[in-house]
Amino acid sequence: MYLPGNIRLFLHINPSELTRLLSCLSIRQVRYSRGETILREGASIDSIGVVLNGRVQILRNEYDGNRSIISSFGVGEVFGESFVCAGETVCPVGVVASEECDILFLPYAKMLRFCSKACGSHSQLLENMMKLLAEKNLHLSEKLAVASKRTIRDRVVRYLDGLSRESGQNIVEIPFSRGEFADYLYVDRSALSRELGRMERDQLISISGKTFQVLWGYKN
Repeated sequence: MYLPGNIRLFLHINPSELTRLLSCLSIRQVRYSRGETILREGASIDSIGVVLNGRVQILRNEYDGNRSIISSFGVGEVFGESFVCAGETVCPVGVVASEECDILFLPYAKMLRFCSKACGSHSQLLENMMKLLAEKNLHLSEKLAVASKRTIRDRVVRYLDGLSRESGQNIVEIPFSRGEFADYLYVDRSALSRELGRMERDQLISISGKTFQVLWGYKN
């Protein structure tokens, strides 16, 4: 099995120990095509998903038939851990492959049981999980801060500013199409496109596909 080197859930676990640990956990690996459902909203959930390649989106279906994109995860990132750690047995959201991807599923119940073969690695795995959960809470707070903004422009600015600060660069790439970006910001797609055009004319941003150049604060 190929494992990318940037999976933070496995940080500080050497390859030989990781192989034994994964064997004890009875993992499974599944490939999904673009657009294929990985987890349906309301389906049973008992495992943590690790993105080995590609990208997934976390979705929620609203009462009016529209969908909201809660988050997007790429290579090395995990999903579902907040739900299973909280004791949820039914998935409150949907998970969809936004690109062709391979997902590694780790049964949560087995992650909690220590075995004699990889005890040290098991402890490290749980420590890594706690750090990831804490970071997810921070990202959720940031998402709430974006959604709390009253105008589309303010939501765009807050989101792009967060990406820029996280990367340390003023050129960032969003993991969404234009329609998906609207779903993520909880706004109408046409209204978002019009506002992005106005922001370009106002020389606040420059857009090329999914790449945004943040110009505020970087002008001479």
